[in-house]
Amino acid sequence: MILLAWLMALGASVASAEDAAACAALRLRPTPAPREGYACQALADGLALCLMCGSAPITDDQLRSWGVTASDARTAAAAATAAVLTDQRPLRVEIPDMDGRAYFVSQHGDGLDAAALLHPERLAALLGQDPVIAVPAHDTLIAWVPGDSELDKVVAVGVKRAHEAAVHPVSEKLYQFKDGEWIVWGQLKTPDPLFQR
Repeated sequence: MILLAWLMALGASVASAEDAAACAALRLRPTPAPREGYACQALADGLALCLMCGSAPITDDQLRSWGVTASDARTAAAAATAAVLTDQRPLRVEIPDMDGRAYFVSQHGDGLDAAALLHPERLAALLGQDPVIAVPAHDTLIAWVPGDSELDKVVAVGVKRAHEAAVHPVSEKLYQFKDGEWIVWGQLKTPDPLFQR
């Protein structure tokens, strides 16, 4: 009911029991591009974020019937997901035999793994300045602080493998939040080096 409560606070007329049941759980679905007719917003080249109520995508028609703009819905989603980023999400994963070097991953499959896309400043506070993120699949967000070429390569290999194995792949691009927007930091490629900047 988190998203529903926020939408109602914005003045949305989400009155039916069916709408209330559908909005019982906010979900965020990253996709390679906005989907026509759905409450999706392009975030960067090759990356969009769609709002979901439970397992159903929120449509533009639903937003209109609720009297809510797409911008209001995104604001509500950001407010509803602010508490998701903690010291447990994304989870720090140390790489064996790399002297404590680590990356961070959110892969809960609960539809909130992409919450960091709405909270880049919180992600930076948790990980360190200017982290890079990858969204290789719907329910996977990987982040790390770049600059260590060995770590960059190990993480890029993992991102590439996750993208290739994904049932619902999203992007082979790597992103960084700069000057108020997500920009492409690099892109996975073949052959080596694994990513190009």
